[in-house]
Formats: sequence, structure tokens, C-alpha cells
Amino acid sequence: MTPISKKIISAYILEWFDVKRDLTDFNRVCRKDNVLKNICNQNIGLRLIGIPNFLEAISWAIIGQQINLKFAYSLKKRLVENFGQKIEFEGKYFYLFPTAKIIATLTEEDLRPHQFSRSKIKYLIGIAKAIDSGEISKKKLSNLNYEEAKIKLIEQLGVGNWTADYVLMKCLRYPDAFPISDVGIHNAIKKELNLEKKPSIETINLMVVNWKNWKSYAAFYLWHSLLVN
Repeated sequence: MTPISKKIISAYILEWFDVKRDLTDFNRVCRKDNVLKNICNQNIGLRLIGIPNFLEAISWAIIGQQINLKFAYSLKKRLVENFGQKIEFEGKYFYLFPTAKIIATLTEEDLRPHQFSRSKIKYLIGIAKAIDSGEISKKKLSNLNYEEAKIKLIEQLGVGNWTADYVLMKCLRYPDAFPISDVGIHNAIKKELNLEKKPSIETINLMVVNWKNWKSYAAFYLWHSLLVN
């Protein structure tokens, strides 16, 4: 395996934890917002932890579709440990996410024993082929505006609105990417406002107007509020 320079590692970590982003405006938005105010006060300085690897971000979103997180983590672990590169350090193995070229060559026979559904196998291999061929890439999408990038992602088999927004917020860092249909976001809002039932999409659409340029951060903080409380 080719050695990686400290500069590349540093750049990866800075992107991973969104270190360079100034959160001053976001904190200002939070202080004036009934939904976010308490969550932000409890998590000042928390940054949106991303997934810099484009293929990994899309694959993780696809793997997690319609299953619980525990099983999704198990599937991803199997994919990485069986098809990714690994290095050994002090008696422990550390794995890299498989490359697009590797996943593009996999078959149903390779993945079915690891409990991947036929549809997810089709989606994962299709995405990997599109990335390997250069049809889509992080760089190409970064040159588009949010709506254009989302449309381009949704053109891929297995990528719907939720998956596209997840990738755009976690990997491409579009500030207004917001998976509005996400059940976790609905539950977090319900909990924070002490509502009797989850808010409607129409109600949430009114809320997110106040979160302009910070919608992805709002989504991340809402998800985080479910984990810590």
C-alpha cells in the first residue's frame, strides 16, 4: 500500500469533522429557534461529522435503507472486511472501504452469503460502476448547485430523495441538504416541542425556512438529540 502524506491525512480529517466551518451564524439561528434552541445549547461547537469518501457515503445510505441501524452496521462491516484492503498495526487490523472498481466486479453470489438483499446488491454494484466509469463523481457534483446535484444523484438506481440528501449533506457538504422525510427528524421535533404526534411535512417545511444555509446542520443536531437523550 502506498504511504499517505501527512498533508493528505490532515485534509481528510479537517473535512471529516468540518473543522474549518464558522458556526457563529448557526448559533445565532439556534438562539432564535424554538426547535433548535435547547439542542444547540447542549451541544455548542458540535460539528457535522461527514463521510468524505463519496462511494462510502452513497453505499452507507443504500445499505441503511429500510433496515435498523444495528443490521446496517453489520452489513457494512461485512462489505468492508471481506472486500476492502486492510493493514495490520500492533496486532490489530484496520480496513479501508472497498474501491468502486472492486465493488463493480462483485456479483450476487459474492454478496448474498453476507445477507445483502438482491435489490441492494443491484444498487451497490450499479453505483460502483457509475463511479468507476466517471459517470458521477464527488468533483462533478460539487460543481453543480444543490438542486442540480440532487437530480443527478436521483438518476442513479436505488437513490431516492432521502439517500440523495443524506449524501449531499454528509459528503458534498451542501448546507441546505435536508432529508425532510426522515422519521428520526420527525421524532426529534416531536420530542423537542412536546407534541402529541409527529409534525407533518408541511409543518416542517415552514420550520426549515428559518434554517436557510444551515438545514444540514439542523438535521444533524436533531438526529444527535435522539442519541444523547
